Amino acid sequence: MDKEERIAGCLGLAARARQVSSGEFAVLELIRKGRASIVLADEELGVNTRKKIENACKAHGVPLCRMSAGRLARAIGGDGKKVAAMAASGLADKIKEIIT
Repeated sequence: MDKEERIAGCLGLAARARQVSSGEFAVLELIRKGRASIVLADEELGVNTRKKIENACKAHGVPLCRMSAGRLARAIGGDGKKVAAMAASGLADKIKEIIT
């Protein structure tokens, strides 16, 4: 099982446990409030949105993980979702561990 499959599995569990916020505005709000533990973005994320998310993550020290096209939406069960964030939890820590 590759890294992205393992991340998608953890992300799916987190989504079912309601530990994932998705969408540009919800993610930016979590980052700015300091509650985001990790941010996941689809590689097809729009240029302007990608720049906003990257800048916010960099400014607040939140790790950003890019996933292949459509993989994020399939993992969280939200058609067309391109960006998601997780607050601190065991599953967020597990995803960080997989990434590094």
